[in-house]
Amino acid sequence: MIWNKNALAVLVATTLLTGCFSDDENAAADAGDDITVKERRAMQLSTATATGEGNVKIAWTQLSGPQLIITGGNTLTPTVIAQSVDADSVAQLRMIVTDSKGQVAEDTMSINIINNTLPILSGDVEAIAEKTEVSLTAPVTDDGEIRAIRWQQSAGPLVELSRDDTMTVDFVAPAVTELTAITFKLLVQDDDAEVAELEFSVDVTPTLVNVALDGQITGADFSGGQAILNGAAAPVISTVDENGGFSFTLQLDDDALDTALLAIEVTSATDSRVKYSALHSGFAAPVEVSAQTAVASAANSAEDDGSNTVSVTAVSTALYSLLVAANNGVVPANIDALMVVEKSIDADELAEAAAVVKILTDNPDIMLPEGSTDFVALLLDINAYNAFANQLETDRPGLIAATVLAIIADPILTPPLTAETVAPLYFQTFSAAPGFLSRGGERWQFNPDGTGSHAGSFGEAAFNWQLQDGNIELLYTNGYNANSYLISAEVGSAGLTQQQVDWLVADNIQQVGVTEIINNAELTRITTGQAIDTFRQVGVKQLKVGPITTTQGVVESTAQADFTSNILMRKQLNSTLAFNVDNMAGTWALNTYYAVSLPNQGGDVANFYLDPLSFNVNGTGQGVSTGRSFTWQINEDKLALAMSDGSHISIEIMDKSGNDYQVFTSVYDGADNLIAAQADYGFKALLNGQAQPANLGSVYWQTMINSWSKDSWENGRLLFCQGDSLCAAPADTYIPVFGWQFTTGGTGNQYTAGYPLSSVPPTFEITSNPLSWLKTNPVSMNFTYGSSKRFWQLLKEEQGLLGRRLYVREENFNASTGARTIGGRINIYEEIPVNYWNETAPQNANQVPGSDVSATQRTVIEPTKQRVVTF
Repeated sequence: MIWNKNALAVLVATTLLTGCFSDDENAAADAGDDITVKERRAMQLSTATATGEGNVKIAWTQLSGPQLIITGGNTLTPTVIAQSVDADSVAQLRMIVTDSKGQVAEDTMSINIINNTLPILSGDVEAIAEKTEVSLTAPVTDDGEIRAIRWQQSAGPLVELSRDDTMTVDFVAPAVTELTAITFKLLVQDDDAEVAELEFSVDVTPTLVNVALDGQITGADFSGGQAILNGAAAPVISTVDENGGFSFTLQLDDDALDTALLAIEVTSATDSRVKYSALHSGFAAPVEVSAQTAVASAANSAEDDGSNTVSVTAVSTALYSLLVAANNGVVPANIDALMVVEKSIDADELAEAAAVVKILTDNPDIMLPEGSTDFVALLLDINAYNAFANQLETDRPGLIAATVLAIIADPILTPPLTAETVAPLYFQTFSAAPGFLSRGGERWQFNPDGTGSHAGSFGEAAFNWQLQDGNIELLYTNGYNANSYLISAEVGSAGLTQQQVDWLVADNIQQVGVTEIINNAELTRITTGQAIDTFRQVGVKQLKVGPITTTQGVVESTAQADFTSNILMRKQLNSTLAFNVDNMAGTWALNTYYAVSLPNQGGDVANFYLDPLSFNVNGTGQGVSTGRSFTWQINEDKLALAMSDGSHISIEIMDKSGNDYQVFTSVYDGADNLIAAQADYGFKALLNGQAQPANLGSVYWQTMINSWSKDSWENGRLLFCQGDSLCAAPADTYIPVFGWQFTTGGTGNQYTAGYPLSSVPPTFEITSNPLSWLKTNPVSMNFTYGSSKRFWQLLKEEQGLLGRRLYVREENFNASTGARTIGGRINIYEEIPVNYWNETAPQNANQVPGSDVSATQRTVIEPTKQRVVTF
């Protein structure tokens, strides 16, 4: 019960007391002993006495102090109730005695009222070690009793509290990699129902271990130079010995041995320009671990198990520089961050950057460009690097290409593969921009018995493989038939003779299709990364043209050509990228293989199309657009679909970015023959009606489905000319400008770059064509533009790189005949300003390398690039 401190005092009446008293006795009063009472408490007075003639009446009154509530005030044993006070106080009572003769006597007594003191809390708690069982006892003192207590966590890594309503709370300290505070709130209620609150923090200390890292630098004389390691608990410095060796003893968190990423920089003692770098991750677990205050005495050295070693070379320097450049100029914080930027590395750029470092090392007479203080600084400044590489090729033609070959042939710079280091499964991929996934890709499987397979949009080719001098030698059992492509009808192209060219030209056949057949190839690993390795693939291919019937005869030719390409290979070494049966229920946007009527292509055309798949928890499902039924299960992390037409599909996750997946889909007939395969996007659709296509203001939906590649972007800017930051040669580049604007009232515009292109940013004039649109239900809409009609199924909306990102399934039809012209497909759009291209363009399109405009595409001299973009 809580009383108001301002309650009125109660005035008491008198009452007659009777007793046997002697004649002529004077009235006498004794109010009794002074007492002490706590606020909001009741106490009965018990020591008062009264005498007098005849009947005696008692009356108690309050003279001073905080007002009291008095009951039984006409007795010698009244009860007083002290109300709330703000501080200790004294109240004085008077007892008046009146006898039957009218004689009066009085006396006073004091009541000391004690103010309730809140529980006293103190929060001085010693630091605790991570991952230990902890019991904290409430640091509480009180002038009464504690009636209730509650522990709450208000900040820091979440812990599970037990006995949180007692004086002692228990929890397990979280795992941390640095000194981390956990904040608690302690609520204590005393026997006066008053609550004290205290918020205090407890420091959790990481467990650090000593680890040794031995390094070897190759390719230059760094004797006496300084090696610096960053990324551990503190920077560590070592001196390079006369053999190029160095060693670090460092402290790492015991939970970060597998995830820590360390950066090593080594500088020559005689020439500060000569600087090599490397990144290292993955340490063997030490024998002993300890808390931060008592680190294990014996470091786990590289000699113990051979795992804690790092090689610093021209190749590692190139890889370090490209990764740091892709991560906005800073070293990735950990392995997870490294894996994000790894996918943007271009294998050709890496090989040539390594060649430039080696050339500079081997030729001290070649000066660095002004402003570049060392090799690493040059590689990080892409504009300076491009200018330097172009000038180097001009001054010494062929040197970069020859040096790349020398690096590939050097077993120290490109360490040989072993059977243990060949991943059983690789996905060949292409460098993608941050926030996107590569749309193209191929699947390579290396079986322990020396067999394997290579699959892609071309189909599937079986091969036998073996290691020879640390390289993978491939022998295709039935030949690898690559996709056909077009070449100009010129003498010598794919073995064409002059007569054959004349026949083709006479029939106005300017380009011809060529089929590539590869019987053998060799793969040399250039670098090994956390998730992606780079390889150089070399081999011999057979080129075949025709037969092509012309008016003068049949054209058919064959030729042989060497080929070289640098490729990115994503390792699939664990099940972190896997379908989860508990997450499958719902609708997924996954391309599957089936036939669609496309009259403009001659009738039914079988290909990969998007028919969103609805998965039921009982292992059944159906295509949302086609109604095709299927059963499903997950086998060895792969999604397996058995379609109603007898075909079956295997879908594997290659990569992941946010909620999107890069998947590799293989389609087989009833006899397990591969029908088709491809790598593309996939994701779980929401279909919740929250995707809103209407554009408010001067913005439009810009297609992003073909802007996934690294060379489409520069420092977060979507380039008008893909791969050409300054748009110096727009006629030779892909222009991504294409999209839709949906304004209120059901009207809008189709936006394109226009053909032929008449202007470029910053004076670009976007071409617009009117459209009309209608949203037919919460997740569907259609719009008509020109002679075409397009249908959208709104799959999901989320935040993209430049604005709202909209995922759709789209089909196109002839607006007049209703004939389908484009089968169902995934498209991704982002909402950007109509004037985006001019607003983000360099102010001077003629700026040269070294200006304030920063390029992101490196010059590639050696003609090996085989960029693949799926449109």
